[in-house]
Amino acid sequence: MPPSDKLQLAYQATFSNGSFQPSVDHLDIGPMLTGHSPIAVNPKFEPLPGEIFISVTRPNGFPNSVTATACMFATPVNFGPDSVSRVSATFRAPVGPMATGGWAVLVEASTGDQHDLSTETRVAATLRVPPGGEIRLNVPFGATSPTFMALREEIRDDIFSSVSPKPFTLDLTIDRIAGTGKAELAVENDVFSLDFILQDFGVNGGPTITAMGAGVGMGASPGQTVSAHLRDFRIFVP
Repeated sequence: MPPSDKLQLAYQATFSNGSFQPSVDHLDIGPMLTGHSPIAVNPKFEPLPGEIFISVTRPNGFPNSVTATACMFATPVNFGPDSVSRVSATFRAPVGPMATGGWAVLVEASTGDQHDLSTETRVAATLRVPPGGEIRLNVPFGATSPTFMALREEIRDDIFSSVSPKPFTLDLTIDRIAGTGKAELAVENDVFSLDFILQDFGVNGGPTITAMGAGVGMGASPGQTVSAHLRDFRIFVP
């Protein structure tokens, strides 16, 4: 098995003319599927030329531990113990409440399918906006300990520019041979990474990953909406 930095492109969706069909599909997954968490209000998946506009609103009356999500999924996939895989997505123009925060743009790998139930086992890499306007590269699920990195103010300004927001790419590598993961964020030539130990998809077993996805999530700020444009989605394997 080659190391995780030697993986090859196996699946890609570029959303040409807003299509959910992949341009590369060596895994025989088929088109991407829309999905959202059960509490999501008004999840939207609007096809646009070369991208999908994704948005979701968080309802009132739920604890912050319950997240409203809307994602595009590649499923079924089959990455069990002794597998190495990477999921990658490029976004642009995320919008959400900066002052109250509690939301994120994300890539994830999980059990289950596109229904994104809270009971599924998952690992995720996010561009997170906590209260106060700071932004972080974050691993909110799937690491053995809290894992995040605060990003520079100029990176925030590049991503959230109201005039010309720069696209950014989130990568999540899951090495079930070594029992390690890596979250990465790239904004043009700036690349940030976090290495971590896998909590559930480790070297000694654990469930099979059957879905990979990308989208947005809101864990706080009831009544608020978060959105982003998904431009590219990829899966890499040995």
